[in-house]
Amino acid sequence: MEVHLEGLVFDGTGSPSPTYTLSSDGLEGLFGGSGVRRDDVARAAQHGSFALPGYRDGRGIMLGGNVYSDGPFGQDRDLAALSSVLGDGGRGVLTFQSEGGTRWATVELARSPQVEILVYGRVARYQLQLRAPDPRLYGETQVHTGSTVDAHHYGNFPASPVVEVAGPRAAYTITGPGGRTVQVTQALADGQSHRI
Repeated sequence: MEVHLEGLVFDGTGSPSPTYTLSSDGLEGLFGGSGVRRDDVARAAQHGSFALPGYRDGRGIMLGGNVYSDGPFGQDRDLAALSSVLGDGGRGVLTFQSEGGTRWATVELARSPQVEILVYGRVARYQLQLRAPDPRLYGETQVHTGSTVDAHHYGNFPASPVVEVAGPRAAYTITGPGGRTVQVTQALADGQSHRI
């Protein structure tokens, strides 16, 4: 597993010389769901409450591990880079790569990075707590060529694909779940495209 954020790489692959590692218990919140919130409105003079829609809470994400540096100057540089992550109070894109592919979420700081120097100039321990206001994890864009293509969704939230068809192409049909179809009778010239 590798996590990228603001130009830093947090390496959980066991690579021989990473600067920022992910410890075995140093990655939380990327797998599994997030909390659910909903209003609870009691039914007057009846048992129970009304069935109202639920909405997912933001996702809490924690990264933790060690920072390996090549001396006091390097440690200062590496820890400064870590403390400046999302330092302006804004949001950034956290991307993580695993055997299942690449996914991403927009995150913000939940609290300041925590750092403890274990060996001066060489090793420090860190913990970075983030919050993804949108709990969805998005997948990578897939580009396919050919006349017949299967589109799959491996994310953690119900979603429909966005299909872009580029010309030149004659009339075409898009078939979705349950046999639903979109038939496009307009041909596309070179340089034109449709987005469905």
